[in-house]
Amino acid sequence: MRDLVSEMRDLALLRAQEEWDRGVRDPISSVMIDRDGKIFEAQKVDGEWARGAFIEQEKEPGLYSRVLDYIHEGLSWVWIKLYRNHSFQWCGAFASFVYREVKEELRKRNMSSTYRLRRWAKEDNSIFVPLDEILPGDIVVVGKGLRFGGKSYGDHITICESVSEDGIYTIEGNAFGDHQSGKRREGVIRNFRPFKGPSDKYTVRFAYRMQEQHFDEELL
Repeated sequence: MRDLVSEMRDLALLRAQEEWDRGVRDPISSVMIDRDGKIFEAQKVDGEWARGAFIEQEKEPGLYSRVLDYIHEGLSWVWIKLYRNHSFQWCGAFASFVYREVKEELRKRNMSSTYRLRRWAKEDNSIFVPLDEILPGDIVVVGKGLRFGGKSYGDHITICESVSEDGIYTIEGNAFGDHQSGKRREGVIRNFRPFKGPSDKYTVRFAYRMQEQHFDEELL
C-alpha cells in the first residue's frame, strides 16, 4: 500500500528544490511585473501603487514573474495581476505551489499566511506536527518572540529540507538568504532555522503536514 502522505511530502520537497534551482528572485521595488514577464515602472496614484510605463521583458524568463505563478497556481488568487516587491508576502503562496495537489478550496482559504495556517490547525488538528517529529517536506512556520514584534501564530512559512539536532534546513520563498546564484539575495532561498535562539531572531514555532483527506484525488 502506498503512503500517500509521504509521497506528497517528497514531491513537495522536490518541487521546492527545483524552484531554488530556477534562481527565482524578487524584483527591485521600483518596478512591477506581470505573469508574462513584462516589467513596468511602479508609480503611486492616489496613494496606491499602479503600473506605469513598460520598461522591458525580463531577460531571464521566470526570474521575477515566477512569483505570480506561485500566487495563481498555488493559492488560486488569480485576481492578483501585478507584483511589486513586498506588495504581497508570498511565502505561503510558495508552500501552496509545491503542495498544489491539496484541494483548491483548502489552499485558497488556508495557506496564504501564518495566521490562516494556525486557524486551520485549530479547526483540523490532523495537520499539526510536534516539533520533535518534523520531517523533510513538512511546512514549518518560524517567528520572533512577541516582545520583538513576532506574532503568536508565527511570522514566516518555510519548507523543511532536512532536520538536525539544533534546527531545520529550509527552502523558503519571499525571504533573504542563500540564493542559487551563490550570493545572498531575496527570493527563493535556502536557510537554517534553529529550534531555540534569541527572541529577536526567527526560530521554529509550528509545523504542519497535509494528510490524505486534504488531497484532491483528481490531481493525484
